[in-house]
Amino acid sequence: MSKSWQLQVDLPEKVRLGLNHLARELRASLGDSLHSVVLYGSSVKGEFSRNYSDVNVMLAIEPINTVVLDKVALPIRQGRRNFRLAPLLISPTDLRRSCDVFPIKFLDIQQHHKVIDGVNILDDLTIERSHLRLRCEQEFRNLLLRMRHLYLQRSFYNEQFEMTLLKLFSSLLIGIDALLYLREGKHFVNRHKIIAASTEYLSIPQEPLARLLQLRLGRWRPTRDQLKQSYEDLMRIVEVVANIADRMEEEETEPKQAEPKQAEPKQKKSEEPKLEEAKSEEPEPKKATKKKATKKKATKKKATKKKATQEETEMKEPQALEASRDAQTSDKASDKG
Repeated sequence: MSKSWQLQVDLPEKVRLGLNHLARELRASLGDSLHSVVLYGSSVKGEFSRNYSDVNVMLAIEPINTVVLDKVALPIRQGRRNFRLAPLLISPTDLRRSCDVFPIKFLDIQQHHKVIDGVNILDDLTIERSHLRLRCEQEFRNLLLRMRHLYLQRSFYNEQFEMTLLKLFSSLLIGIDALLYLREGKHFVNRHKIIAASTEYLSIPQEPLARLLQLRLGRWRPTRDQLKQSYEDLMRIVEVVANIADRMEEEETEPKQAEPKQAEPKQKKSEEPKLEEAKSEEPEPKKATKKKATKKKATKKKATKKKATQEETEMKEPQALEASRDAQTSDKASDKG
């Protein structure tokens, strides 16, 4: 079991001892079936709060069945008695196959975690950009729906309303961190940096988020009206980031359309009308040629007819001369008689 993680996190002594005890008990019960015990969340981001924070622990176990769950149950119950343990039981196979449906969660764990025991199963995880963008938008849209529903349920009870607002705030910051990763290619680790980066890169007003962070740290005690205003501000911000995530899909498809390989078919398409025009122009000369041929034929026919008439006339002329001569001879003979 690694002990270096204890030097890299700022946790109460009771929590650190409880986590070490949990890892030892699980190793003793599960042996090689336990692949990894991983600490993640606010405990490793330097934002742990005794009043609000859960201690998030991923237990990578394979296989997971009822026999294994019975072995895990007792150490987890003991841990929950001592601190706010929030275990996530998952097999390495489940982890690899779930990256497309939980990309925000697993990206956040991959970027911010400490291995307490076992191997680091998060290093080789691949989070697809398209899955992450889609999940960001889905999370923001879902968060907006939940906020409307929860307001109707809890706005009348100040303590519940405040706790609800803080949980929604934490969920939003995780989503914004993923969105910033998509836009800028890096994480901003803690809440202060995420809030500053959201203003710089996403043009989100800083004051509403900074005020909620002060509430989270116990440095601001708002009135009921101020809580309502903060809730309203948070809903607006959620809507803004949801629309940003939506527009990113269009932005990412634009460069693909501009690639040369895809531009070639467009050129060919643009040439097609020219070819069609050329084709449509082709019959016209043929028609003209046909007309000329017909005209030529008619002229030839006329010439032939004329020639025939001339020949006929020429043939008739000698006959007429002979007849005339015969008539003249006959007249002379009659005169002599």
